[in-house]
Amino acid sequence: MSPKERLTFEELSDKEFISTLRESVNQYNCEITENIFADKCFFIAHSEFDQIFMILHNNMNKEILKNFSKINLSPYSIGIPILRQYKGKFFPTVSMGNLLVKFCKNKVSLDDPEIEKLTYNKSVIIDKKIEFNYGIAIDRNNDFISYVKLVAKKNRNKFLTEVIPTLDIGWYLREGG
Repeated sequence: MSPKERLTFEELSDKEFISTLRESVNQYNCEITENIFADKCFFIAHSEFDQIFMILHNNMNKEILKNFSKINLSPYSIGIPILRQYKGKFFPTVSMGNLLVKFCKNKVSLDDPEIEKLTYNKSVIIDKKIEFNYGIAIDRNNDFISYVKLVAKKNRNKFLTEVIPTLDIGWYLREGG
């Protein structure tokens, strides 16, 4: 984003946000209910790409943004970026992964050596057959590691799964975020 470009923020209703969220995470088999974000509010930032930010609900949020405009300030972000638009569709960010592990069923638990490879954007082969195509890689503590694509493999009589990172916590170190 160029320094001259101004972000514009628009508040999303809870219904709009939940609908967008469900659409963006349905491949992870998530149970998203309307009350899980009851104390939060959501703003979409419009620029060369749109992002949705989450902040604690506060009756002053809209007023603060309006006052920024009056004094010619344009914040770069507000709150936590949780969804980012790419080619017309929203995708969850790494920050959102920490929340999704609580609500999604398509999870793959990995050991430390496999996690290390994923955080360097390398795929790993695990000794299990996994029945879903997209999931969330987690560690033994149920902490988010990566969004992953899963590809079934067969080696002789053994079923294996290739775990391919699509967005992982190491991305921030490799490419910035």
